[in-house]
Amino acid sequence: MSKKNTIECEACGCRAPMARSVRMRVDPEREFERIKNKFPDLNAIPEHLQDEFFRAYVQYHRNSQHRRAFICLECYATLDKHYGVAAIPTKFGKTEVFHLSGDCRGGRAAVYNYAKWRSYQSRKAAQMGVAFTEDSAAD
Repeated sequence: MSKKNTIECEACGCRAPMARSVRMRVDPEREFERIKNKFPDLNAIPEHLQDEFFRAYVQYHRNSQHRRAFICLECYATLDKHYGVAAIPTKFGKTEVFHLSGDCRGGRAAVYNYAKWRSYQSRKAAQMGVAFTEDSAAD
């Protein structure tokens, strides 16, 4: 699909004309595995320190808020279950486990078309003091 007048899904990476505005996060245990693979130095740390790091990292994620994201209707349908957890293949060829916030489940997440999404992005950019242009929307 063309990049023009589409919204990029923050879960699978596809471009779609409509998206759902949700609050979600990536599974912390899987994120920790990705960090361990990215920074091999962690593997040199004694096992008991890795476990301590892991517990602190999981606690950090449990305490962190879900962040706002725009996801395609297919990903929303996959995540809109009782627990709001599902594995979704990303555009990078990996599968990530995402958690959908409870207040976004049950069809309660707002549906955005391109114009509404662009308006939202423009407002947020203005709050941060930057300009939101068509070029930044197509990236």
